[in-house]
Amino acid sequence: METGLIAARFFHFAAVMALFGLALFPLYSYPGRAGELPARLGRWLNASLRLAVLLAIASGPNLGIADRCEYGRNPERCGRPGRTALRVG
Repeated sequence: METGLIAARFFHFAAVMALFGLALFPLYSYPGRAGELPARLGRWLNASLRLAVLLAIASGPNLGIADRCEYGRNPERCGRPGRTALRVG
């Protein structure tokens, strides 16, 4: 189960970092130039940003389920809503 947690963290971290880098790319690559980004670059950037957002959104719940399974140390609780890995009281 630990490999699943490692993989979930890796994919979520990679998706969020790609999203961050793609969002800031126009700011540091075209800071003072007059005009807009070239059309081809703008289309590629929009498509890449959308894909990175979808991957980050999709990997978030997977990371949550993997964390819940690993920290709860009980495979029966994995993916069952309404149950928490840590009991209070």
